[in-house]
Amino acid sequence: KTLKLAWFSDLRKDLEEIKDIKQFGEQALRSALRIMGTTEGCFLLQGDPGRGLSHKVVQGLSPRTADLLTAEPLRSYFATSLERWGSLMVFSDLQKPEVVTAWHRDPLSNGFIGIMRAEGLQSAVLLGFGTQGKCRGALLVASRKSRSLKSCEVRLALLVANQLNTALESWSAKRTTERHNEESRILYRVSLALRETID
Repeated sequence: KTLKLAWFSDLRKDLEEIKDIKQFGEQALRSALRIMGTTEGCFLLQGDPGRGLSHKVVQGLSPRTADLLTAEPLRSYFATSLERWGSLMVFSDLQKPEVVTAWHRDPLSNGFIGIMRAEGLQSAVLLGFGTQGKCRGALLVASRKSRSLKSCEVRLALLVANQLNTALESWSAKRTTERHNEESRILYRVSLALRETID
């Protein structure tokens, strides 16, 4: 438990210092899997492709499952889990028949759960996160073993989701500032060049 808390305390700092969104996704997934003690998962970020804010990272899942989760219509459904289920959704036993029954009225939910069942996953935790009006995403942490999360693990998962939100907001703000600074430097150089031409 102490080791997991130590990993958690480093999560936000590590993510904020990363400049590339691909590395952000890889680090977020790697840290979440380590904290939650499993090896199967998927990180999906959906935002403005022109700003490099769309990315996916998959670990421990079959290529077919990875393709299904990260292709439409499930990609958008997966990425908007924060709006649908909040920061945290726990599936303690995906192989129980009642899991399918509970979601039978929602085809996309049923499809999402069906994909995880077909992959042989027994349990899963879905963390939703996003920034205001810019991008949204989800991180799936799954296991091929059936397990019920302890209350301390649920709290830790919520903390991870909150850290992802905070880190993504900070990361996005820093990248925006860097971009504006670069644009200002370019405009300054152009104005100098024009001034020299006129003189």
